Amino acid sequence: MPIPPDPPLARLVRDDEERPVFMLGWARYVDGSWWARVTWIDDHGAHPRPRAEWVPSDALHPIQGEDYRRLPRIQLRTAP
Repeated sequence: MPIPPDPPLARLVRDDEERPVFMLGWARYVDGSWWARVTWIDDHGAHPRPRAEWVPSDALHPIQGEDYRRLPRIQLRTAP
C-alpha cells in the first residue's frame, strides 16, 4: 500500500489508550469489516519507536478538517 504524501490524522481510542495516529490506508476484510492501517511514535520507554498496525475502523475517531477519502483502499483476504 503506498503511503500518502500528507497522511491525515485521526484519534485512536481503545481499551485504556487514546492517541493521535496517522492514517495510511483503508482495508476491507472478507467478512465485510473495515480496518485502517495507522502509524504513530510510541514514546513509552527509554527510546521512542515508530509503530504501525491494522486497527478496526470503529476504534478511530475523525478529526475535523482531515480528508480520509483520498486514502488508498485494498481488500484483505486474511485477518489483519
